[in-house]
Amino acid sequence: MFLIVLILAAMLGVAGVLIWIGCQRVAVHLRDKPEATGQVVEHVLMPLLGNATRPDSTRGM
Repeated sequence: MFLIVLILAAMLGVAGVLIWIGCQRVAVHLRDKPEATGQVVEHVLMPLLGNATRPDSTRGM
């Protein structure tokens, strides 16, 4: 049982490190290109937060 928990913790740690590296690379890219930042906000963050740019008539469906 301990070995299973240890392996799970190791896998989650590795996944966390890979996600961290990916986020750092994206942050460096966005710092150099302001237009890319706007695109990420418009196409990723706004839909995730529920504020997608779509007509009001289609909201709530």
